[in-house]
Amino acid sequence: MKILFTVALCLSLSLVTCADELTVERIFSSPSINGESIRGLKVAPDGSRVTFLRGKESDYERLDLWEYDLESGETRLLFDSDSLHSGDENLSDEEKARR
Repeated sequence: MKILFTVALCLSLSLVTCADELTVERIFSSPSINGESIRGLKVAPDGSRVTFLRGKESDYERLDLWEYDLESGETRLLFDSDSLHSGDENLSDEEKARR
């Protein structure tokens, strides 16, 4: 019984040492630690589809508009937030500080 307990203890300790260290930077970086979240859920008046905002895989704070069709069970991208970005921004120091 002591041998079984010792083996179990050693195995559990080895699993703990394999885990990555959780840093503040990792907590606030993409992808989100707790997985994907959906925001702004809206049901169409006829109940045929649902629209929602979903964060990008590379940056969970940049949201795209998606649609889920209840009849077909398909999800499709309606609007990509990258479309709002028109290129490099030339901001004044004042505007950079404001943002």
